[in-house]
Amino acid sequence: MLFKDIVDKFDWALIEKRFFEIYPDMNHNSEKFTNVLKTLKELPIDTAEEDIVLLIVHITEDYTKKPADYHEVTGFNLDKEENFGIAFMSWEKWLGMDVRHKH
Repeated sequence: MLFKDIVDKFDWALIEKRFFEIYPDMNHNSEKFTNVLKTLKELPIDTAEEDIVLLIVHITEDYTKKPADYHEVTGFNLDKEENFGIAFMSWEKWLGMDVRHKH
């Protein structure tokens, strides 16, 4: 599944309340989140980076060795089998990436 497929299915109204329960300091940005999602849904996809996927990893113990419970998203280069920095890639490329889960 492409990241674009997830974005297209995503309904901000369905998770908005829970999101702001977890991140109350972001509550004043509700309209901005709505606009970001709208913009992402309208962007074209770029599938040129076929060897790089978005890898979602469930973290249960962080670097401090303390219990944790969150998900980390990173790029993963399938050819080199190593993590890949995606912070400076365009949203169009992110949207065109396949999403994989690592348990």
